[in-house]
Amino acid sequence: MSAILVRARSELRTRRAWLGLALVAALGAGAVMTASVGARRTDSAYGRFDRAQRGADIVIFPEFGPGIVAPPFEQVRRLPQVATAGRMHLLVSEPVLVVFGEAPVGTRIDRLKLLSGRLPRALYEVAVGFTFAERRRVHLGSRIPVRFAPSPDSPDARIRASLRVVGIEASPGEFPPQFEAGVGTDVAHVGPATFSALRGKVLTLKETVVRLRRGAADIPAFVTGLHRLVGGQPELNSIRSQQAANVQRSIHLQAVALWLLGGLLGLVTLGVVSQLLARQAFVEAAEHSTLRALGMTRGQLWALGMVRAGAIGLVAAGAGAALAVFASPLTPIGTARVAELDPGVTVDAWVLILGAAATVTLVVAVSAWPVWRATAAARPALAPGDEVRPSVVARTSAAAGLPPTLSAGVRMALEPGRGRTAVPVRSSLLAVIVAVAALVGTLSFGASLDHLLGTPRLYGWNWDAHVTTNTDTGDADAIVRSIGGDARVGDLAAVDTPPLAIGRTEFDGLFLRQAKGSIHPVVLEGRAPRGPNEVALGTETLRQVHAHVGARVRIRITAIAPKPATFRVVGRAVVRPQSDTARLGSGAVLDYAAESRLVPPGVHPPPISDVELRLAPGVDRARTLADLAKHLGSDYQLTTPRRPADLVNFGRVQNLPLIFGAIVGLLGAATVAQTLITSIRRRRRDLAVLKTLGFSAAQVRGAVAWQATTFAVFAVAVGLPLGVAAGRLAWSGFANHLGAVSEPVTPPLALIVTVPAAILVANLIGAVPAAIAGRMHPAPVLRTE
Repeated sequence: MSAILVRARSELRTRRAWLGLALVAALGAGAVMTASVGARRTDSAYGRFDRAQRGADIVIFPEFGPGIVAPPFEQVRRLPQVATAGRMHLLVSEPVLVVFGEAPVGTRIDRLKLLSGRLPRALYEVAVGFTFAERRRVHLGSRIPVRFAPSPDSPDARIRASLRVVGIEASPGEFPPQFEAGVGTDVAHVGPATFSALRGKVLTLKETVVRLRRGAADIPAFVTGLHRLVGGQPELNSIRSQQAANVQRSIHLQAVALWLLGGLLGLVTLGVVSQLLARQAFVEAAEHSTLRALGMTRGQLWALGMVRAGAIGLVAAGAGAALAVFASPLTPIGTARVAELDPGVTVDAWVLILGAAATVTLVVAVSAWPVWRATAAARPALAPGDEVRPSVVARTSAAAGLPPTLSAGVRMALEPGRGRTAVPVRSSLLAVIVAVAALVGTLSFGASLDHLLGTPRLYGWNWDAHVTTNTDTGDADAIVRSIGGDARVGDLAAVDTPPLAIGRTEFDGLFLRQAKGSIHPVVLEGRAPRGPNEVALGTETLRQVHAHVGARVRIRITAIAPKPATFRVVGRAVVRPQSDTARLGSGAVLDYAAESRLVPPGVHPPPISDVELRLAPGVDRARTLADLAKHLGSDYQLTTPRRPADLVNFGRVQNLPLIFGAIVGLLGAATVAQTLITSIRRRRRDLAVLKTLGFSAAQVRGAVAWQATTFAVFAVAVGLPLGVAAGRLAWSGFANHLGAVSEPVTPPLALIVTVPAAILVANLIGAVPAAIAGRMHPAPVLRTE
């Protein structure tokens, strides 16, 4: 044992190759641990934020129009499940909704987290939500001109104000996804001075904000109490746990992206480092014959190699953990970064301990077999017959009549060699192929995500615009009468979107009443519903209720006293989110005739107020929609397709492919560099023979350059199609899980650029080894060899 330790200490002191391997492994391990720390931090950020800011459990909406009933505040506050209740005053205004929270709102419920600035105090000072500030590029000191809707007592009044932004805030319920990326996010909080100045002059609605004693566990009993207070009539509320779950899902997608990044980096790092360790083991085996002559056994040689591997693993683990701590301020990512309560450096002990242990274990494990093989008794370097029969590569290059530098470079790139000149080029090629495939697959996945976000049909917008009323008196029939006769409008359908449930699974419904032409959802499987007894469900909803196309389900409307009815599932559809509690993949599409089966006798739901429209083929879309909006006037709002916010949040991590590509590129570059340097060192005799036969220094450099070029071309030729296939397959699985249409795309420009970029990088890396080879003097080399 003492001989092993003495030799190990000598190697670790005099050789620097092991340190280079340790740093490569540390880079990969640190990146994996950083991604893991970021994923855990991202995934938990909103839950910690909601608890700290005392987010509401349920919000009861005011009476927006006929048919909607709001229970009295005092009666709601006395329900036994209520811990705290407050009122939020909504001062109806454009382009931002002005709100004032009456205590305890803002203190014991829905506390504001100031991201910058302060809370409003003086007249016409506001704190705006962070999503509104991002979208409208609002900053501290900005002025927002606002038009207020007049109160019923003074209908002729026209009140305008210039609101000065003194704070940017975030609070529970204001995180995306939000319905139409507007209501709930485009808010401006005012102080008592502004509210007192405007009270009674502008149209004001009152929401009831409730925090329950047992949180989500009290919601069923509380909702039953609300139905009793309003006598079973329609009332609207938002269950924050559902909205918070939707926010958490969108943030979870960002965390999943980090887990995927960490997993891919781990696989690539393992592949690259294992090949580097195997190569190092065979390089070190050159001295095994001398050590055997001094009396070391094969077991001792193997133990020596494992001590070396353990030292490399320990250094990689320590440096990787330090890198993860140093890089922790870069996380969380996306929306979770806004919710994070404790930004800055974090030490995730579980990740660091497990990551360091895994690093040491894997480095030792992947070294065991190569080291054992390298300890086998080597046959003579120039045994008889070793050089008699040229390799397939040599015969092919000779038959093709390639220039000498090209032929020599190709042979050095693809021939493993024999004896003391052996270089594990195949394992190196495999590592670089894996790196190229991972990079190309990530680029394909990112391009498919961009394609989804840019194609409304893929996430359920199977029409051109949505029209809704801004008044209590407008309805869908008025919209149809106003624009139905326009020849540029090809299809119209009135829609109603009540909240539905199957068992305990709640989701948004989409009831379609055809008014002109035919408008149907995007169907993934089966067909669209045609009668009052049929339904098409979203992918996620089908999964949650354990149903399938052809099954029967019992559906009820949750906003009124329940009257379940049985429907046959005839299709799996893509349903665009209709509210801030909905998400892509959930929902149901039904014919409007089915709604009457779900409404109890004596209950009168509000009239339909929304319409979906599709333009006729060949019309100027932008101009036509602008004309229709102008024709409809201010009483109606025309909305063009808007991307689901959870996908937008996932798109916020679009830089991850670039980060992944950079790290994979570094690992691939390290592999190429190590291969070229090892090749030149192990094949010094071959290069010396080439110089003796007449190769100039420039030709030797050219041969090394062709070696690097061949290496890169071969890796890209194999890795590129594998990466494209892997990226498309991964995207198809992801899109199907989301409930969107799967249309994977391949970025042609990025793939075309990959080929020359790989060749250029390989030649830049090979410049230094080529210069070293070109300056080599053949006589000393041949004497020592």
